[in-house]
Amino acid sequence: AEVFVRSGTDPVCAQCPRNLKAYPKITKVELSWTFRTGALKYNIYRGTVSGGPYLKIGEASIGLYVDTAGLVNNPPTTYY
Repeated sequence: AEVFVRSGTDPVCAQCPRNLKAYPKITKVELSWTFRTGALKYNIYRGTVSGGPYLKIGEASIGLYVDTAGLVNNPPTTYY
């Protein structure tokens, strides 16, 4: 799996997550990150094309999200 996110040092992204990691599993992807001070929640979006469109699939108020909705393993699929 590949995950693309703005750099935490980007000045327009003061609340962007740091240390974002994706752990692909069978029928799910676990996302974890360091929650930034001042952030209330993170919206989670997913798409199959780099640059979008992306569909909001959830929210997280902690630095963990498990994506299980409609993921395809065969054929292998890259999600953004």
